[in-house]
Amino acid sequence: MNNEDQTQKTGLTKREYEILDKVKTVLPKPFLNEEDTTEILDKKILAYAQMVIDDINWEHPQTGYRLTTFPSSLDTILILGINVFTALMMQMKWTMNDLSYTDNGLSLSLDRVSKLDKSFERFHELYKKQTTNFKNGLLFNSVTILGTPRYQNMLGQFIRASFS
Repeated sequence: MNNEDQTQKTGLTKREYEILDKVKTVLPKPFLNEEDTTEILDKKILAYAQMVIDDINWEHPQTGYRLTTFPSSLDTILILGINVFTALMMQMKWTMNDLSYTDNGLSLSLDRVSKLDKSFERFHELYKKQTTNFKNGLLFNSVTILGTPRYQNMLGQFIRASFS
C-alpha cells in the first residue's frame, strides 16, 4: 500500500508519513517495540513530533510551525528532538518499574533509568545546540533591515559621529 492509499485510509498526510518513516528508521528498536499496534505507535510519534515543534516554536524568535508545515530541511532537529522526548517519556515509565532487592547476600537490581539518563543528557545537549543555532540564524537573518537604503545613510552618520 503506498502513501496515497494510506492517507485516504488513516487521514495522515504525506508529510506525516515522511516524518514517521524517518523516525522509525532512527529510533532504537526497544522504543518501537513497546506498543501493541502500529496505529498507537504512529500517534505517539506524531505527538512527540508536535511537542518538539512546539518547543522550537516557543524559543525566541517565536515561529509558527505545525506538523504539516514544518520544513523538511529541519528534519534532523525534529528527529533528534523526538528521540529526546521519547527517552524522557521512557525514563518516566521505567522509573515506576525499576527495582532493587536484597536477601541473604543475594542482590538483584534493575536500574534502566540511570543508563538511559546518560544518553538522554547527550541527546538533549545536541538537540538544544541545534535548536539554538537554528534560532540564532533566524535572528541574524531578521537584522538585514539595517542594510536597506533608508537606514544606510543614518547608520553611516551614526557610525561617523560615534567614532570621530
